[in-house]
Amino acid sequence: MSAGPIVVRRALGSARDARLAADALLAAGVTAGPALAAALATDAWGLVLVATRAGAPCGVAVSRFLRAPGDGPHDAVAVALVDVLHGDDDAREALLAAARAEADAREAARFVALAAQAPAAPPAAPAATSDARSFTLASGVTVTLDPAATAPETSTLWSGAVAFRARWRSDRYALEWTVDGCVGCVDDDGDALRFDAATRALREVYLTRPARHRIDEALLARAAEAPVAPGVLRLDGAAPFTLAPMDVALFDVSLGAFVALREGVTAEGAALTAVEASPHLALLFLEGDYVGWRVLDPAAHARPMGWPEAREAEAVDAVRADALRALLYDWMVIDASPRVHPVDAASPDEVEHMTGLRDRARSLAEGGDDVVSGVARDVAAHAHWSWGFYRLGP
Repeated sequence: MSAGPIVVRRALGSARDARLAADALLAAGVTAGPALAAALATDAWGLVLVATRAGAPCGVAVSRFLRAPGDGPHDAVAVALVDVLHGDDDAREALLAAARAEADAREAARFVALAAQAPAAPPAAPAATSDARSFTLASGVTVTLDPAATAPETSTLWSGAVAFRARWRSDRYALEWTVDGCVGCVDDDGDALRFDAATRALREVYLTRPARHRIDEALLARAAEAPVAPGVLRLDGAAPFTLAPMDVALFDVSLGAFVALREGVTAEGAALTAVEASPHLALLFLEGDYVGWRVLDPAAHARPMGWPEAREAEAVDAVRADALRALLYDWMVIDASPRVHPVDAASPDEVEHMTGLRDRARSLAEGGDDVVSGVARDVAAHAHWSWGFYRLGP
């Protein structure tokens, strides 16, 4: 370690500072975007702080300034959030102190440091070894499982109980959902897997809930208990591709697991292999081909649509959590079953199960702004609009 004091300063918008910040971020495993110099020229969004020792960079921190929804760039800072903090122990301590001082100077209501050291991107893919395994995602699209690599900390969210999303935790606090420069699927209108451009490691996942529900306890158990192959998936090529959504969903009343599979997968035959995209979400492969995915304890990851990426969920009362779990199960079963359109119902009895669930969702949504209330509101809105009740009035 070089001797000498550590100097921390804010990187500004000059070409020299942009190069310095980009190099420091790359050492931290963070790829800087093409508009880095423009971003550094203003502190409306936050700051990049660079630590140097004896004139050489030795650490970097990124502090983001989050404001209340609807506030402008000059309104009060609600949260000063440090989501990148890299360097040796002394450098991190100095950077954190500087970031806190910057937050205090802007009278930030809260100061949050996500971790002592932000998750770094995996190193460049090593040479292939005999332990590496190849899998096929789609026609002409292959990935390699790197068993020696460890993925950065990854979060899983079930947005509106409709689509499952997983992404590196450090990316949850970016200004946009999709990280610029990722390769893989081109959009998230349907299922999408995106990979880091530099390392080709899986970085973002977007998976839609299949419309059909299949009851097969043996197959559900087989998929939920499929052994995990350790490692990180790396995309072998850079050409854009698309993924067709899965055909059927499997889940039981406990919602211990949610499984999505291709139509032809059965409870018999070769074993399924699970590859983790996050600690709770895994992609499923059968004889090397991508055939599905699973999420363990999906209700624990349910969040309302539009839930702020930077907001962590607070603890939920056990009774309300159980009520939400039951609501989600019944909603998904009804949503995947043949239904009479409310306008065409010959009798209220034909849609009683639908109106009953909508009323349960509305009741659970009352009296709070926690996760349970928000997701229940999403379910009630889905029942109202997607099931056709809007044509009958409120």
